[in-house]
This record gives sequence, C-alpha cells and structure tokens, in this order.
Amino acid sequence: MSEDLLREILQELRGVKSELVFLNQRVGKLEEGQARLEESYARLEGSYVRLEGSYARLEESQVRLEKAQARLEENQ
Repeated sequence: MSEDLLREILQELRGVKSELVFLNQRVGKLEEGQARLEESYARLEGSYVRLEGSYARLEESQVRLEKAQARLEENQ
C-alpha cells in the first residue's frame, strides 16, 4: 500500500472515531432523558393512585351526605 493511501485510511478512521464519540454522547443524553421520563411517569402514576383514593373518599362523603339529608328530611 502506498503511504498516501494509508494516510487517507487513517484520516477516514479518525473521522469515524469522531462520529462514534459524538453518537455515544448522544446515546448517553438520550438514556438520561429516558430515565427522567420514567421517573416522571412513576410520579404521575403515584399521583393518579392518590387521586383515585381522593375520589373514592369523595364518593363516600357524598353517600354520607345524602343519608344525612334524608334523615333531616324525615325529622322535619
């Protein structure tokens, strides 16, 4: 192989290495973003569960209120 061809191949390999470094950095950032999304989703799920509990308590309170109103009407 000629020396010029070897230099050209070496230059091409350096370019490929630079691209790989860049892509590895991007993959790292994407993985960090995915981890943040997963954490946000877990918090959202927790909020939803708490909201369901609050709604259930609200329904129970509504039933108790309706019963109390019925007793009040009976006593009047």
